[in-house]
Amino acid sequence: MDSKLREDYLERLRSADINVTEAQQTGQLRVLNWEDAYLRDGHFDQYRMLALVEQALGNDKPRAFGLTRMVGQMEWALDYSLSGN
Repeated sequence: MDSKLREDYLERLRSADINVTEAQQTGQLRVLNWEDAYLRDGHFDQYRMLALVEQALGNDKPRAFGLTRMVGQMEWALDYSLSGN
């Protein structure tokens, strides 16, 4: 997500009675900025993104949680394409 909106997003989770701190500490919740997910090293790499998804799904380790939900925000692509990258 856009790093500028991160705290607002976490606050909305808290207002929905989600214990954000606990969920992050147990690994149940991960909120990544665009630069840490889609745009590592300053550009999009589809294979690196697929590896990140595989890691998040825990396919390389025993599953700690029964279900996984992933949410992606792609607004970075608008900024990225408009900047000529």
